[in-house]
Amino acid sequence: MSDVERLRTDIRTLGDEINTIAHTAGTKAPDRRDMEGRVIALCEAASSLPAAEARSLAADLNTLIEALNAAEARLRASGVTADSPAPRPSAHAAAAAYGATAAARRRGS
Repeated sequence: MSDVERLRTDIRTLGDEINTIAHTAGTKAPDRRDMEGRVIALCEAASSLPAAEARSLAADLNTLIEALNAAEARLRASGVTADSPAPRPSAHAAAAAYGATAAARRRGS
């Protein structure tokens, strides 16, 4: 199985799990931190692929993110109010921040 096929399978599996949480949530909030972390990990994995392969996953990832947002809205509407934590910064954001700081040091700022 290629990396793209594996990621597409993982995306669909997680999408199914996300679509299930709103229907099974009742008295306790699902672990949205885990789900959000998995979505972020899949996005980062896709971004590490060659551009054409990454683009081929864009629609699947967009659908996954929309499902996560819709599930959160359904959970809030059903009275499950446990907020998800703030998203963790991506490795790319950290690298970009480090690069900006290092560049500023080289410029003497």
